[in-house]
Amino acid sequence: MNAKGGKERTVPLNSYARKALRNYLEEKLIEGRTLIFISKQNKKMTVRAVQKVISNLSKKAGIEDMSPHTLRHTFAINYLRSNPECLVELSLILGHESLDTTSIYTVASKERLASTIESVGEYINE
Repeated sequence: MNAKGGKERTVPLNSYARKALRNYLEEKLIEGRTLIFISKQNKKMTVRAVQKVISNLSKKAGIEDMSPHTLRHTFAINYLRSNPECLVELSLILGHESLDTTSIYTVASKERLASTIESVGEYINE
């Protein structure tokens, strides 16, 4: 996949995403096609077209202000919440050259801080 800055990188997909992609490709199979996401005119989708699709789908779902960047940011935050020790791996997935760039996703929310502080109290009262 060509990423920002024309860099090429491979992004791993979990089994759910692989299955969804496989189903999509079987449904949209065109012999010899090298593009995954194509327009109604069977042409490569532009960046703007992808943004528009995501915006339209999010509005239908009742979610405002959704963009590819918002999806990427949400993925990164959720990945770190599930795998707090995997900052280096997240950096590789996101294609960051510096851990400093990835570290913006480590900022704790006030709600999460309150929750973790509350759980510390549980150990003290035992």
